Amino acid sequence: MDIQMIQEIEFQNQNWRKAHRAVLNNFSDVECRQKFRLPLRKISEIVNTLQDDLSSTTGQNNSILPETKVLVSLRFLATGSFQNPIGDTSEMSQASTSRIIHQFCESFMQHYSYLVKWYSCQEEITNVKQSYFEACGVKGLLGLIDGTMVPIKGVTGADEPAFICRKGYSAINCQFVVDYDGQFRDVVIKYPGSCHDAFVFSNSTLKQMMEADPVAGFLFGDSGYGLSPVMITPFSPAITPEEMFFNKTHSRVRSRIERCIGSLKNRWRCLHKSGGTLQYSPTKCCSIIYTCVLLENMCDSLGLEEPDNIVASDDAVGNTEMITDNNSTENNSNFYHVGRRQINQIRLGLTRRNDLKNYMFANRHPHVL
Repeated sequence: MDIQMIQEIEFQNQNWRKAHRAVLNNFSDVECRQKFRLPLRKISEIVNTLQDDLSSTTGQNNSILPETKVLVSLRFLATGSFQNPIGDTSEMSQASTSRIIHQFCESFMQHYSYLVKWYSCQEEITNVKQSYFEACGVKGLLGLIDGTMVPIKGVTGADEPAFICRKGYSAINCQFVVDYDGQFRDVVIKYPGSCHDAFVFSNSTLKQMMEADPVAGFLFGDSGYGLSPVMITPFSPAITPEEMFFNKTHSRVRSRIERCIGSLKNRWRCLHKSGGTLQYSPTKCCSIIYTCVLLENMCDSLGLEEPDNIVASDDAVGNTEMITDNNSTENNSNFYHVGRRQINQIRLGLTRRNDLKNYMFANRHPHVL
């Protein structure tokens, strides 16, 4: 076989691969929503935004188009399939598929990080507190907080135990805060699965920012978090009718974030254990998770319907390890030997929660979220 024939065969193979790679023109709007979770026009907008970042700089004849890279990445995030079958659909190797996914995530996070942001002005804070008050009679509520585990492949070496979560598998512990409309307002995606939710929040920038102005408002969290002026947890145990009413309202309001996390994992199946575990390093897993959160907020802002068969958050029941906080002086002296500042924060939290409990019971609201 001479050189010219070899070149002709290679040229034909290149043309065949190009013809079989995914491009937007191959899909209708309905197919885009089903396969990639976004409408056709929005995917086209993303392609245009990421065009320069995703364009090949090698000058090769068989370079992969930016729109193909976007479609392959979205398909992976939406299904959680292994890279080989994802790449096979567009005639790409597993190595190329892996590079493309992480290239897309890095570029997407850079251009669309504005989709997840805390309240930027007093008007936004006032509006969200008013929405919660009108819906469930809670004054001063800024959002709902919860943590969830995203399974990843087992980490080897000395760091392996740190990533084993309480459920026995390797994971990243992700902290989410959502507002009244179900938009993700703050995320912390960097801690291994062995870290407790309370530890993640205690070391977050959000906690420091809220404690600098505790009058501005507070979050609703489950009993896995420590009570403070900016973190209101349920009574454990609830004894009086006022406490029972407070816990019932607290639980119903907090169910919103469990649905939001369930929707996130159901729309972007790579985050759910049914889609397998993320087969990457912890750092790359964090990038994938954050990209999915940004995409979820994008879907929510577009008013897209939630995926069918919503799965509940893996951690909907909350942590099995609970920090109990009763009003008795005997229990107050046993706050895990924490410092004076932490004790003062708990006492202020008890005061705020009792005031909120009494107000809510005296003005029992007929509706909850």
